[in-house]
Amino acid sequence: MNHKEKCECETCNDVAAGMTYEEAMIKRKEWENNCLKEVGWFAHYVGDDKNYPTEFNAHTHGLVEKYNHQDLQIVVPLPPAVCHGIFWNIIKRIEKGEKFKSGDVISDIAENDYKTKFVNAWENDRPVLRVIIPDKDHNLDRGKFTSEFFDLQYADLDPDYE
Repeated sequence: MNHKEKCECETCNDVAAGMTYEEAMIKRKEWENNCLKEVGWFAHYVGDDKNYPTEFNAHTHGLVEKYNHQDLQIVVPLPPAVCHGIFWNIIKRIEKGEKFKSGDVISDIAENDYKTKFVNAWENDRPVLRVIIPDKDHNLDRGKFTSEFFDLQYADLDPDYE
């Protein structure tokens, strides 16, 4: 298990409550399967993912199978509830038949009429659409952010793959 010392994920909470790691993983897989069956998708929120420059990786599973649409990813460390709200807002539009691709910029996803942008990315070994979160000045493009931290959303991407 590769979690930080004070990890608050459901699996670690179950282990802390007395389950074995194997029991906690079985419970998680049952939850994931139930979500896929009843809702069609689920999301993971990994707050210590060293594979990403921001060390954060929120991503969905199930959109390909349910909607023939790439899964989504957010790498700006936002609270899970905020990421989930953004995912839901996008998925509601996908449910209505919209298809998003790299380069698309859309509104009505985040509060304060912030626009978001999609870029092609990889989440482990699968292609996803990364949801680019704007900075406070509504910037979305590589090199235009007022904070270098927001540029990290592009740091692990091949410029030709966007």
